[in-house]
Amino acid sequence: MLTSVLAGALAGGLVSLLVNEFRDSLRIKRATNGLRLQPEGRAGTRVTARVKNDSNYCIDRATAYVTIHHELDDILSPPLHFAAFIGPYYRKTLQEDRLCWSVTKPERNPMSVDIYPGESQLLDLADFGARSEWIEVPSEMGWSSGQTAEQARHDGQISSRVFLRAGKKYRGSVKVVSKVTRARTFEIEIDPADEVQPVRLLA
Repeated sequence: MLTSVLAGALAGGLVSLLVNEFRDSLRIKRATNGLRLQPEGRAGTRVTARVKNDSNYCIDRATAYVTIHHELDDILSPPLHFAAFIGPYYRKTLQEDRLCWSVTKPERNPMSVDIYPGESQLLDLADFGARSEWIEVPSEMGWSSGQTAEQARHDGQISSRVFLRAGKKYRGSVKVVSKVTRARTFEIEIDPADEVQPVRLLA
């Protein structure tokens, strides 16, 4: 009798575990499939992308990473008073480095944000300079070009991720991860010569 009761309890617990695992897996799959990336048109010198949550679940702490396929010779020294983590003094390809979000509250340009069901958040992608003379990719710190020389001296220098030469097209990707989704990668093309839509989503 006792053995039957224990066996029944064990079977019930196993079924409950499997049901919960299936439910969690389904929720993660639906939340992941609900992520969308849509690059915006150029606004001034900068381009953002709208990351939308088309699922019924809150995307907790979404974080984005950028990869750009470029040669080491494409890396520029930061112009003016700007700074960058990747430069002639530290030459590496831009491979899954963090971006920042175009948000000001509760902090400016945070590394991660929550995206509620049906909501979209703007992700900072690139700055092309007033004459499309470079491609500046922000870091999780934000934009180096967003500071005046005076601000950089007194408030602490913000380093962008890299400045790349602007005389060519690049391909790359944006990967979005969160606490409640699998990583989702979106392929992009960057064309500095395009004054309207310099960043495009590839099919």
